[in-house]
Amino acid sequence: MGSERVPLKRVVAVGGGAIRRGGAGGMAPMALLLARGTIPERLRILDVQEDGTDATPRIVEFVRSCGAAVDALMARSVPIAGFNYIDARAVLEECGVPSVFVLGEEPDMAAVGRALMGHFPDWEARLRAIEGAGPVHAVRLWGGDGEEGRMLIECVGIGVRDAVALAMGFTVFGRVPEPVRVALMAARAVGEVA
Repeated sequence: MGSERVPLKRVVAVGGGAIRRGGAGGMAPMALLLARGTIPERLRILDVQEDGTDATPRIVEFVRSCGAAVDALMARSVPIAGFNYIDARAVLEECGVPSVFVLGEEPDMAAVGRALMGHFPDWEARLRAIEGAGPVHAVRLWGGDGEEGRMLIECVGIGVRDAVALAMGFTVFGRVPEPVRVALMAARAVGEVA
């Protein structure tokens, strides 16, 4: 019985940095990291508009530029740079790439809806994108209990069981998959020096 090597999955991780104020609106760095397993292969950092709609097209452009197959998009949340957002359904339709969101906390969708309704003429499209990430699934982690012992997952284009396996396969420490953690660190570091 030979040992077969399982190919490492390739993901594009998205991380957002702090919003920088100035001029007509704020901008925030968004890091896009292509990783094979936990090994970074390519990093692009670009600015997205606070509360804008440019995050999804920039992500789609990056995923398409990666050439070889990308197994999934991973992020910490759907909103990025205020209420700019990742439209996981658009990424799936345009690139054929599913999305896995590993949340820090369960979103209060009623509060999100009220905030969107009060500030954006296109609030329905934004809310559809946020709700389109699917229901939140609480997954119990090994050896933990309470808040520290669970991972919150939303997924689009991939089953919950596969999404959990993918997220946990990329998680080395804590509850954040390594490529997402690195993308967040990169975006935050750029925001601090800008």
